[in-house]
Amino acid sequence: NDADMDRESPVYAVDGTALKAALLKAVENERDLKRVDDDNAEFELRFVTYSPTMRFPDTTRVRIIPIDENSSTIALYAHAQIGVRDFEMNLKRVQRWLKWLEPLEAKIQ
Repeated sequence: NDADMDRESPVYAVDGTALKAALLKAVENERDLKRVDDDNAEFELRFVTYSPTMRFPDTTRVRIIPIDENSSTIALYAHAQIGVRDFEMNLKRVQRWLKWLEPLEAKIQ
């Protein structure tokens, strides 16, 4: 839903498989993160993270969107599972993950 979109995702100069691998590598050291999808959907991932103090779970859903054999993009949606206020932790997580992927962004000529 575009009404819920915070920003448009960049296009990356790698195929969907490479973007997925880069994301998985980037999030390896993310604190309190657990991958919970069953890997049946090739380009859809789901993670649960836990807040440091109260240990409330948040869900981050990822969809890798192949564009062609040399490019792809990503959709990230992070939300709290309990409560309504997360002090922008989910937004900050999405921004951090996108920042880690910046080196793969396609350079516009």
